[in-house]
Amino acid sequence: MGMDTSKSCQLHMKDLTISLEKMTGAKFHLESMQKAEKIGLLQITADDRVLFPPSDLARILVNIIVYKRLEKLEDTHRQKKMKNESAA
Repeated sequence: MGMDTSKSCQLHMKDLTISLEKMTGAKFHLESMQKAEKIGLLQITADDRVLFPPSDLARILVNIIVYKRLEKLEDTHRQKKMKNESAA
């Protein structure tokens, strides 16, 4: 997103909830956020904001997610190519 990775990112809990539910199609559960807070991935503030401080663990998780998405994209591309070659 072009953000400085050495700085924290803050989002309102309401905005985050709406976005997550829209993207995943599943109901948001605060317990999930609380679990992430326990392992240091985020902080929930008293004014219902979620603070994402920069951390090595967060960077590692993001890299794993990006790798998995790229792997899935490559697999989809490969299947599409094989299907086109079979049709020809």
